Amino acid sequence: VPHDEAAPGTTDAFEQGHGVSDVEFGALLVDFERDIEAYLRGRQDLKRESQEPVPRTLDDLIAFNRKRASHELVHFGQDIFELARDKALRSSDQTHATDVAMIERRAIETLHGTMDDYSVDVLISPTCGPAWPIALKDNFCGGLCSALAAVAGGPLITLPAGNWRGLPLGVTLMGRRFSEDMLLEVASAVEALLPNAN
Repeated sequence: VPHDEAAPGTTDAFEQGHGVSDVEFGALLVDFERDIEAYLRGRQDLKRESQEPVPRTLDDLIAFNRKRASHELVHFGQDIFELARDKALRSSDQTHATDVAMIERRAIETLHGTMDDYSVDVLISPTCGPAWPIALKDNFCGGLCSALAAVAGGPLITLPAGNWRGLPLGVTLMGRRFSEDMLLEVASAVEALLPNAN
């Protein structure tokens, strides 16, 4: 399996919160680096008091944040920015394309295989762990179920499913690729049974 090894420990916190593999996380980092740079290059310069140029690359943005760390990095660091820059430098287009194809194939096999094993057409799961109050530190407590369907290209629908300690909960329904019509019908029936249904 093509895989540029990430530095030890770089994805532990992310995996604990989202259940993402090293290969998938690496592909997400490369995509992020490319997409954020496309966004930054397309920004218009605004008239400002400072004559300092607007960041146009991820390196520019990292440097901008470091220079103003006491303001820009008060609550969160820029670890993901730095990981994305470093991963993109080490990844060829071919390696990235191979990784993405492998990740998609595995996701389809896992999603469809699970449904085949249990003879079901829809999987239902809590969307993620409960939300948490705004604080200086993220407090993930539970995985995120949407990644599998998203990577496999399958449809999913998330519905409000009540509250826990005053914060919202959701339930997510996932279907096989191209099963949108059936998933909408099932979601409508499930929605009528949930606490927030009208």
